[in-house]
Amino acid sequence: MSAQAISANNRRIAKNTLMLYVRMVCTMCISFFTTRVLLSALGVNDFGLVNVVGGIVTMFAFLSSMMSTACSRYLNFELGRKDFVRLKQTFNLFQLIFGALVFILLIAAETGGLWFFETKLVVAPERAGAAFWFFQFSVVTFLLGVLTVPYMSLVISHENMKAYAWITIFEAAARLGIVYLLSLSSLDRLSFYGALLMIVGVIHFSLYVVVCRRNYAESKLGFYWETKYFFELVAFGGWNLFGAASGLFTNVFVNVLLNNYFGPAISAARSVAQQISGAVTSFTTNFLTATRPQVIKYYAAGELAQSHLLTMRASRISFFLLFFVALPAYLLMPFVLELWLTEIPPHTLWFARLMLIKMLIDSFSYPLMTQAQASGKVALYQSIVGMTLWLTLPASWIVMRFTDFPPESIVGVMIAISLVCMVLRLILVRRCAKLSVRAFVKSVLVPALSAGAAACILPVCVAQFCVPAAGWPQFFAVGFTSVFCCVPAFAFIGFTRTERSAIFAFAASKIPAKFLPKK
Repeated sequence: MSAQAISANNRRIAKNTLMLYVRMVCTMCISFFTTRVLLSALGVNDFGLVNVVGGIVTMFAFLSSMMSTACSRYLNFELGRKDFVRLKQTFNLFQLIFGALVFILLIAAETGGLWFFETKLVVAPERAGAAFWFFQFSVVTFLLGVLTVPYMSLVISHENMKAYAWITIFEAAARLGIVYLLSLSSLDRLSFYGALLMIVGVIHFSLYVVVCRRNYAESKLGFYWETKYFFELVAFGGWNLFGAASGLFTNVFVNVLLNNYFGPAISAARSVAQQISGAVTSFTTNFLTATRPQVIKYYAAGELAQSHLLTMRASRISFFLLFFVALPAYLLMPFVLELWLTEIPPHTLWFARLMLIKMLIDSFSYPLMTQAQASGKVALYQSIVGMTLWLTLPASWIVMRFTDFPPESIVGVMIAISLVCMVLRLILVRRCAKLSVRAFVKSVLVPALSAGAAACILPVCVAQFCVPAAGWPQFFAVGFTSVFCCVPAFAFIGFTRTERSAIFAFAASKIPAKFLPKK
């Protein structure tokens, strides 16, 4: 691939990342106000029913998530090979798969889900009818979301992040709008809210269909069947399900163990820590969403060197993006918790801080997962990494049962497992995608950790010695020094000379000409 084409791809990744950050900021702000207004419109009891009934429906989401990763991988792969006939066949086959999946999920929701709703859910008799209709509307909305997956994957595979971002922003804004409609309606607000959500789901699905039909010929309806290829797609999705389930269920079981050994207050502390780490992690997921299609396309086109280079660059930059937020969050955690919560559960501080460290370690691994998926050889990868993740549960039980360590030491166990999994991922990706472990250590771990260590020095001194008391003075002092130290450390230690030049050129291209110095 020519240097000009590679440069164009890098510029596209940068533009798509910026668009995704705009999307994130808009949706986060809208979601914050939506929750607040919805609670006021529905009241505490109905708001609780929305979350509980919605949770019953979305517990079936793991079946669709196993195929969404497969859908994205195979569409990106065929685009990378520029085999548009196979691309259309792949998309048509995924339409059949997701259509069948909707049928299976509908039966599961209307049997197992409805049984759980009617026998296990505590609902006041006078609200039973409204809750039932909200459940039915939620099922339809969820199934529409499942049908949307192939179209959304196609949009992302074509790297049309502008359309993806605007549709997502519209959905968030529409959810806010319908909350305000509730206050104007004389109908039962719970069931009416479910009906309005279903209408938004129909529009959301329709927008993706329209965008795909107008821009991508492979999205046109058609029938295609190939038994061998069908089972290949399902097997790929199944192995990804095994890997995802290992992380999901160990997380749930660890919460149960904490609750049994230390009580609900400690479970609440870990829940708060997970919310903080999830918010911080969102700063890197947008960048990874923008890079993932290119990693797979390079691999499919036989450009292994470029695929490996982009994977290593994505690992390093995702660490920097996360570290940029995690450093001040770690140092200012006491103030953040006091500002956010009226009552802070015990042990929350170190739960949150240790979770940030775990997220920084995992940031190196996310692009490696994409590289493994690009190769298509995920059986060995998912089985070994998945089984290692399952070790979190017995290791946590041993720590809680036989030691006097504090409850946050469980996160220490998770950090150790994350380190082991990162090493295993490097070994397995070398086997399935031929990515050099030595090159990864030299190009990613050494510069990233060196830049992070250099960036820590001044902010830590300010937080510990100059402004040690939690409050707004410490917030501004630590925030300023973190930015002041992170930017030059990342630029001159973390990035190569070529990367620095590309970043400066991209930044300069976004500055209006009248603000640039005249030559």
